Amino acid sequence: MDREGARMWLSTLIGRLRAWLGLAVISVASVACIPNASSGLIGEYVAAYGSARVLLVLQVDGRFTQTIEAGSAREAVSTGTWTYSAPDRRVTLTNLRIIASKDCGATSECKFGEPGIASLPVEREFGIGAVRLGVEFDHPYVRRAG
Repeated sequence: MDREGARMWLSTLIGRLRAWLGLAVISVASVACIPNASSGLIGEYVAAYGSARVLLVLQVDGRFTQTIEAGSAREAVSTGTWTYSAPDRRVTLTNLRIIASKDCGATSECKFGEPGIASLPVEREFGIGAVRLGVEFDHPYVRRAG
């Protein structure tokens, strides 16, 4: 291969590498736009407080909804945003309300703290597919099957 041929070959190679690098950057950027999508945490979680249950729904767009269910009554408690840190194995929820009651027989009996930021540890059991948030608390959120 002469000098001109080598220069053309190298120029073509550099062009292809730039194209592949551009595709890689676009791919990473598109995944970064939905940071929680690949966490495996999206879904519904339930924490039991006596006869009442607190439902936490983590949505793919990084939002969550917290609802209390007691009998046939449902009451929205809070909405906010969530993120997942894989290295720390923690989910951080902004605007979550922590339940101060140990037992709630009705929605009106549940006492909630002020909305704030909560960082909950994530525990996974891969053999059975269970995911729990906040396992260090008396009432962890457990993912609903489905």
